[in-house]
Amino acid sequence: MRKMNTDDFFLGRSQSIRPTRSFLNELNLNGYSPEIIKKFFATGIFENEGEFTELYVGARGYTYEWGHIVEDVSSEDEEGNDFHYASWNFCFDELFTEFHEKDFFLDDLSLVFLKLLTNQNGRPCFNRLIPDYVEISSGNEASGFELIVCGIGESGLDDIRSAREWIACCFLDSILEEVLSAVKKSLRLRQI
Repeated sequence: MRKMNTDDFFLGRSQSIRPTRSFLNELNLNGYSPEIIKKFFATGIFENEGEFTELYVGARGYTYEWGHIVEDVSSEDEEGNDFHYASWNFCFDELFTEFHEKDFFLDDLSLVFLKLLTNQNGRPCFNRLIPDYVEISSGNEASGFELIVCGIGESGLDDIRSAREWIACCFLDSILEEVLSAVKKSLRLRQI
């Protein structure tokens, strides 16, 4: 996979995305069998206690030095209204490995991101820099966090276009670097 830049994200020039070695290591550390891990890597379908999730089936996104973003953009008709949805799951390679080396897991990494991005701990954080139309969640089974935008009709499409521009021009260019620095500091101080 080629490394991308913020223009690729802004213009929606996604590429095929596969699971990373750090996530496969997470599965191994959590006791998943080599057969399940091999099947997941080959198909993109994640099996957890008999439930199947298509994490990387047809996945598209953007690769960067720090990891990748899995993008899901869709539209559907809901009772005569066009409903538009976009999500971007942020998956971190080196940072994920650093968490593993300190005996922490993806859930721990997601928790730190959520505390910093949503003001869950009552301290000043990065949520003041995030537009109101962008929601933050812990993400899927492979990501540190997820940014979500959805809406109906033309205003929903406008929010998705605005979110794409904000992520490319503000979040990826400056905010994410500060967030990653804060996450690494939390890890160094073991304030997870």
